[in-house]
Amino acid sequence: MARKKLKRFREKEIVESAIIFYNRSLVEPQKSFYYDQTNKSKKYVVDCLVEKRKVIIEYDGPVHYNDIWKIKRDQKRYQYFNDLGYRVKPFPYYCALTRDMAKYLFGEKYYSDEKYNQMLKQVCKVNVESEILGPGWHTSPKTPANFHKLGIDRFCEELDVLPDSQKNAIIYSLQLYIKDESRELIVPDDPRINKLLNIKVDDKHLQYYYYRREEK
Repeated sequence: MARKKLKRFREKEIVESAIIFYNRSLVEPQKSFYYDQTNKSKKYVVDCLVEKRKVIIEYDGPVHYNDIWKIKRDQKRYQYFNDLGYRVKPFPYYCALTRDMAKYLFGEKYYSDEKYNQMLKQVCKVNVESEILGPGWHTSPKTPANFHKLGIDRFCEELDVLPDSQKNAIIYSLQLYIKDESRELIVPDDPRINKLLNIKVDDKHLQYYYYRREEK
C-alpha cells in the first residue's frame, strides 16, 4: 500500500495558521528584537509575532531538546520576552495542530470551527481533522531518546500543560513506536517517561492518522 503523504506542522504551517486565526494584518513573521542596542548583530528573531495581542509563537524543532546550548539560549530568550510583557507560546515539533491544540495555541477567543476548517483545507490540504498526521512520532529518528536531560525536563513540563487530547496522542505514538523498534532508540531511561508509557490512553483522542497503525 502506498504511504499517504501528510504534512507535519513546521514553522511555515504555524505562521500560515496564525494568519487564519488572528488576521493577516496582525501577524509578523521573522520579527527581530535587538537586545543589545550597541550591537545590532545581537538579536532574537521570532517565528511569529502578534504585537497587538502581545503573543509570540515559536516553532521548536528537535535541536531545542537535544542541544544544551540551544536549551540554555531558549531559557534566556523566554525570560527576555516575558520581561517585555509578551506571552511566548512554543509549538513543539512533535505536536500537531488538532482542534484542541488550535484553541490552546491561538486562544479560545480567536478560535472558531470555521477558521479551523479553513486551516485544514488551506494549510494541511485535508478535509477533516481525522485525516491529519497525529501528534507524536511516526517514522522520525529524532525521538526523545536523543533528548538532553534538560530537554527531557522540558518535554515533561510541556506535556503537563498541553491539552489532554494532545498528550494522549503523543503517548500513544511512542507506545506504537516501541512495538516496532528497540526501546532504547525511542525513549530515554527516565522514570517520568516510563510512567507515561504505562498510561492507558483514551481512544477518543486517537482519531488521527498514524502510519504504524493504519499501514499494518
